[in-house]
Amino acid sequence: MFWNIFGKKKKNNNRKNSNEAISNDVLAVSRKSLEAIIVDRCEQMAAISQTLAEDKKEYEIVTSQLNDILFYEEMDEKAQKEIIDIATNLDTMEQQVMEYRTKEQKISQAQFRQMQELEDEIPGAIRRMQENEKYLETIKRDMHYLEAEKTEWMYLKQDAKEQTRLLGRISVILLVVLASAAVLLFLVKQLLKVDITVLLVLLGFLVLLICAYILLKHQENQKLIKKAGGYINRAITLENHVKIRYVTTKNAIDYTMEKYHVSNSREFEYIWDCYHEAVVEHTRYQQNRDDMEYYREKLLRYLRKYHFYDPNLWLTYTAGIVNPKEMVEIKHDLLERRKRLREQIAYSTTSLETLRGEVERELPHMKVGREKVELLLSKL
Repeated sequence: MFWNIFGKKKKNNNRKNSNEAISNDVLAVSRKSLEAIIVDRCEQMAAISQTLAEDKKEYEIVTSQLNDILFYEEMDEKAQKEIIDIATNLDTMEQQVMEYRTKEQKISQAQFRQMQELEDEIPGAIRRMQENEKYLETIKRDMHYLEAEKTEWMYLKQDAKEQTRLLGRISVILLVVLASAAVLLFLVKQLLKVDITVLLVLLGFLVLLICAYILLKHQENQKLIKKAGGYINRAITLENHVKIRYVTTKNAIDYTMEKYHVSNSREFEYIWDCYHEAVVEHTRYQQNRDDMEYYREKLLRYLRKYHFYDPNLWLTYTAGIVNPKEMVEIKHDLLERRKRLREQIAYSTTSLETLRGEVERELPHMKVGREKVELLLSKL
């Protein structure tokens, strides 16, 4: 009995100790969670404070810009005109510079640099290329003419040879026919005892005429063959000389094309004209940039003279100075920005106060890190 009572008592004491240990653990975890929550709230407050400071600073800047616009609108007419004149010139220069920068260039940078490097020799190179191209066309025409002439004489020579061979065959045939006719006449004379002297004379005369014609035609064909051979040789010789000139001229043109990266003299001349145009445009661009800087400095001096908050910012408002409608748009944009900033500042301030209240309520329950949190709160 005693031992049972003692055992139960001991068991109850163990359970009590166990419950106390669990409670202590839960309390420790709870304290740690509370500290983590408070630290997290402090970090949120720090981030919100930084954002709030930035928004306030931006709000002051936007407000100052709006005040500058109001001050500008209330300036006397003479002072406004001075600023408008400067801004008009500046806006014109800026537009011209922008047009140059956005303008599509007709030649590449590599072509421009090459034209620039070889500027002195290019006019002569264009002229020589044009002359070579014209000369090449003349050579081509000469080659075509010589080829046609050679072909024509070869045809005439071949035709004369064919005629000579034909005349030979005709001569043989006529000799056979005439000989047969003479034999026939001789037989008629013997058989019929007829006088055929006149016929024989006529036949002989006819033979003479035919022989004379064939001989003359043969000689004419031989002369033509000889003449054609001479002209053909002459045409071949001239053609060879012309081909040499053609190859020399073509090589000169090809070298110019390869050196200047062009396909013909027209493209070469076009690129050269584009280069001159680009030089003029570049010179005008440099002048516009110099003028733009001059008017910028002049506008800044006037704005500083009248104590504008941010004179440099007004360099981006030149369109608004020149065009009142643009100024209305700028003013409206600034008002919208300030409204949004005011809303952000109000929201951040409310969030910061809410988080501070939560931290201050939980701060007395902190056992560890309280001094650190209080230090953080003092800085916010």
